[in-house]
Amino acid sequence: MQGLASAYRFVTSVGSTPDARAAAAQFQKSYLDAHPISAASGRRTIAGRVALERRAGQIADITSDPEYECPRAIQITKIRTRLGVPLLREGEPIGIVTLARQHVEPFAERRIELVRTFADQAVIAIE
Repeated sequence: MQGLASAYRFVTSVGSTPDARAAAAQFQKSYLDAHPISAASGRRTIAGRVALERRAGQIADITSDPEYECPRAIQITKIRTRLGVPLLREGEPIGIVTLARQHVEPFAERRIELVRTFADQAVIAIE
């Protein structure tokens, strides 16, 4: 897949509790290392959806989304709402910024736009 990341990995967590950060690291070790997420993952994850569609997307409640197939995220991290924004370079995703909430609360358009701006700036910095 030219230009497309072969797998997306949890790298860091900002603005969350120590328990949430530990849960995210645990999720990476116990699940994601053995089950990589990429565009090839399809719509079963937020990262797969965002990579395929090359645009921001969110899942208001992952427990009620029929396409979401990552139950370990729910079990380990207790995540309920997900937002993903692609880092696009020349129209191709080179990474994804994801936000999560441990309760059901969709992200407002204003917040999504802020993350899009951050993602655009991150791509410039990476280049």
